Amino acid sequence: MHRVVVRVPLPVAQVLKHEPCLISLAVEGFYNRDLDSMKHASRMDKFLRLNGTGGALEIVRISVQMTRIMYAQLVQQRFQAPRCYPMPGREEGSVVYKEAELGMKIACGFEMMYQERKTAGNEGKGSTWEAFRESLDRSGCFDGLIPGSKEYHRIMDGALEYYRSTSLFSRTRDIMVAPVKRIDEILASEYSINDFNGPNDFNVKDVADSMQAFVKKMSSFEGAEVPHEWSMEVELNAELFGKEMESVLGPLQRENSMSDTDLGDHNSSSDMDFVCFIWWRALFRGCRPDGGLSCDLVAMALAEEKQNFVGFKRITGNPGKKIKLERSKQNS
Repeated sequence: MHRVVVRVPLPVAQVLKHEPCLISLAVEGFYNRDLDSMKHASRMDKFLRLNGTGGALEIVRISVQMTRIMYAQLVQQRFQAPRCYPMPGREEGSVVYKEAELGMKIACGFEMMYQERKTAGNEGKGSTWEAFRESLDRSGCFDGLIPGSKEYHRIMDGALEYYRSTSLFSRTRDIMVAPVKRIDEILASEYSINDFNGPNDFNVKDVADSMQAFVKKMSSFEGAEVPHEWSMEVELNAELFGKEMESVLGPLQRENSMSDTDLGDHNSSSDMDFVCFIWWRALFRGCRPDGGLSCDLVAMALAEEKQNFVGFKRITGNPGKKIKLERSKQNS
């Protein structure tokens, strides 16, 4: 799955908040658009909402999850925004413009999908009706008739009336209008732009600041201490954490001795202490001057620490034990 940040109208954000799976129908509606569906996108009657104060359009920035194929279908097609749709200028930056352009395509896809399915449900026409009509053409029901003539329309109206009386029409109509009804239910409830605080639920700068404060804090003989104002509950899956560390640094070799089992356990624990130590070093080195956390810097730091870990272990045989010996010498 691919996650991307976009700028969309508030109704679109509200729908995706409650039904994120509808992004597939929106992308399909945008990708398979035609001249008739483009008329709906030019008006944007459903998914452009004006606020009550100044009449300005409400645009929010959210994170949307989709497949890479759907993302490619949106990005690779050139599409001009409707006149009624607010688009930022390119002078505001390429990132802002790309987020707004991708959000515009998603919003237009929602509008076209909604209006097409609503019309198909009311008129009783859809893919199954097209298949039924093509079967009539193959059977010769319209042979010798001029399309648009009175006799042609009479036979076509009779065929449509028969199709609407079948159970296939009922099932197809329910499937077609199900997303329409769900969207109407979501947009009928009260919502505002204050319900959306951006694509992230946390501030990266706060994470970096708390990590730096933790590293600089002087601890007692009992070990590392968590700040007293810390109120979040932390759950650590030791097995999963170990697997993630081994995926970066490689498997840790347990140097158990046949004559001294306790010594082997101590060496294994020391190795894990050393792994945690260099993991924190990599995170600390990944902090930018502005307080943010750079994933690229962390990855580069981990790669360097991994080389140091392998070389140090080749020389000493137990880097964790070496670290503990150096710490004990400094304390003494």
